[in-house]
Amino acid sequence: MLTLHIPDADPQDRTLAAEIRREVALLMYQHQTWSLGQAARYAGMPYVYFQQLLGNRGISLNYDEADFLADVDTLRKRKA
Repeated sequence: MLTLHIPDADPQDRTLAAEIRREVALLMYQHQTWSLGQAARYAGMPYVYFQQLLGNRGISLNYDEADFLADVDTLRKRKA
């Protein structure tokens, strides 16, 4: 179970709302509930910026050998 504690704040505060969305996206990605793309979309960030945020937080990419081989296969198909 994941628990998120949100401080009392103005619900109209867009900065806080964006920060909460980023934190939720990071948490869901870190727990492998969402893909990188899903988390980046939820956070409202371009894919590469979300990757940078992961790096800044010391969160590793969920990318294994099967993902790598699938990417290689996709690149080969595009080249053909």
